[in-house]
Amino acid sequence: MFSLVLALRRVLNVGIVGILGGLGLLVGVLAHWPGTAHPAPEWFVVAATAAAAGLLALGSTVCAIGVRELEGHWSLGAFLPGMNLFVASALVNRRLGLRPTWRIISEIVLLVVFASSSRDDLWLCVGPVIVAYLELTWFSALIDRLGVRPN
Repeated sequence: MFSLVLALRRVLNVGIVGILGGLGLLVGVLAHWPGTAHPAPEWFVVAATAAAAGLLALGSTVCAIGVRELEGHWSLGAFLPGMNLFVASALVNRRLGLRPTWRIISEIVLLVVFASSSRDDLWLCVGPVIVAYLELTWFSALIDRLGVRPN
């Protein structure tokens, strides 16, 4: 039980921020890639792309471990980079006794709209923030329900 709570806390503190922050940074860098209308300096593009890749890798790794702890074994869902956050979220909602299908699909659609249209409509940057808030809420709810406090 303690290892499950520890894995959920890591997803809560690192996984969600890593995946959604990495995605947001990567989309922002691509919007200002050299050769676009408002290019960023090449040194910044290289550094920001590396940071985004690092955040995505760290977040995906933490979420993979979270999926493993929630299922009790390694599964294909744990190894889907980026998507394993939503697999973990579905498993968290299932443990809470909820059907998460509509919410997770709407979150994925929101992120796809953000990634494809944020260059034209800057207000779409609230999309990853909304998704992060929702994910933080559900993971926190399960941690509170389990009631185990690590030191």
